[in-house]
Amino acid sequence: MMAHSGLRKPQGPLARSWPRKVSACCIWLCALVVLVARPIPLDAAAVSENDVRRHVEALLENHPSGEVRKWQGKLPYIVIGMITEEELGFLIEKMAYLNQVIGRSVEVERTVDPNAAKLFFIFSDYLADWADKNLVISLLKGNNESLADFQRRLRKPETFMIGRFGSTDGKLEGAAILTEMKGLTEGNRQSRIFEAAFDGVIGTVARSDIRPSIVDKPPRRTKATDRLPTLDEAFLRALYTPQITLGMERQAAEQAITRLIVEDLGSEKSR
Repeated sequence: MMAHSGLRKPQGPLARSWPRKVSACCIWLCALVVLVARPIPLDAAAVSENDVRRHVEALLENHPSGEVRKWQGKLPYIVIGMITEEELGFLIEKMAYLNQVIGRSVEVERTVDPNAAKLFFIFSDYLADWADKNLVISLLKGNNESLADFQRRLRKPETFMIGRFGSTDGKLEGAAILTEMKGLTEGNRQSRIFEAAFDGVIGTVARSDIRPSIVDKPPRRTKATDRLPTLDEAFLRALYTPQITLGMERQAAEQAITRLIVEDLGSEKSR
């Protein structure tokens, strides 16, 4: 007995056009699937050159000693603490995406060996739970900061992320980010994980009042998407171009990155 396919072929004059109609329908459906699956940036509004400059200044503000620091070569990272397997997969996916944006100058890879890691992501319901952990103290306590001051800093209710970054001649050698996750919805947890990944890759814990941005303030409370907002993605590409050299004076780097972003956004509009 022949199986019923559920799709009857028409008879008579329509039969000759049937293959063409089915093919056209399949092509249209495939195109629709591609459009739906394509990652869409968060942003929609245009930004001025002044907005771009202010955003760049905010993202580089915490680079110490007035110089730009960034990763080069292999970047092994480790994930520690309270996130689910699904969230771990989300972070791994976002780190791979950020690596694509940066380009070949950095090779991001996950490790489970703390001794091999350069970038530490630590997630906790409460930052204070880690205040007396030797790993966190060694990674995050300032050189001139007392243990008591460090522990008080972790217990501030408004603090959800801190970082410490070491470098040699502008090349980042190590970084740690501790992120508080208590009381967040699923979408906001993903947004915070994505934000931690971005901060780790740009080499500083950043905040900006230019929207939309993954690090805008006050923080967004929307579900994370596949990609960064266009302005952040353009910043990341510009930061890791050869024109921005290791240890470059920060003010000169801000001007160069602003120019590169404006050019980048202009070329996107013309496409």
